Amino acid sequence: MNAPARLMIVRNGRRGFTLIELLVVIAIIAILASILFPVFSRARESARRTACVSNVKQIATGMMMYVSDYDSSYPPRMGPPPVPGGIPCKPCRTVDWRVYAMPYVKNTQLFICPSDTGIPTALPNEPMNRVTPRPARLADFAGGGGVAPNGSYCLNVVLTRLGSEAAIPQPADTYMGAEIWSWHSSDALQYFQTGTGHPSRIGYYCDGHAKVTTEQAIQQQCVPPSAPGIGPVP
Repeated sequence: MNAPARLMIVRNGRRGFTLIELLVVIAIIAILASILFPVFSRARESARRTACVSNVKQIATGMMMYVSDYDSSYPPRMGPPPVPGGIPCKPCRTVDWRVYAMPYVKNTQLFICPSDTGIPTALPNEPMNRVTPRPARLADFAGGGGVAPNGSYCLNVVLTRLGSEAAIPQPADTYMGAEIWSWHSSDALQYFQTGTGHPSRIGYYCDGHAKVTTEQAIQQQCVPPSAPGIGPVP
């Protein structure tokens, strides 16, 4: 028998996979997928959070430049939006504050958190959840009385009531603004509904730095202390 014929016999003699072997392979693939998919998901979220910190840091720099250009003063006092939003930390319920940072950052994309998926639909009374169609992101929501129009972040309007840098006794510990929702935390909704859990938000501070901070720290600073001689925050 010549070589081509022998090769043909060997090839034709190969057997296929049995059903059990196929099921074993499928089971192994499913197990690997169940292990790897959460890892990939966490890696994606970590990348989004890093991008969000970068956004917030640039916003912080822009706002510090604004304060420097306006004689160490924060933006003028803002009125509340016509419709309360029920969003954590009332000072975050502002009219559009981006106009103060925009001349310095010159990039509207900085005001959008990559993880922004809107306020959870489990909170039906939130303004963005009452409109049809519901926006995909809070940054796309421009209704509800001015709650976070076209932005994922807020400005702490308590600072607009205090007025100047001199009224902030601890600028490195006092947040100037933050994400409006804890998009990077799995238990943010639980915290909002029950007060339990450990959500975090990315905030920017009165000395210009930005970092991931706890929801509790943000809430505690809704009414920051005033400097001696300044009097209570009105």
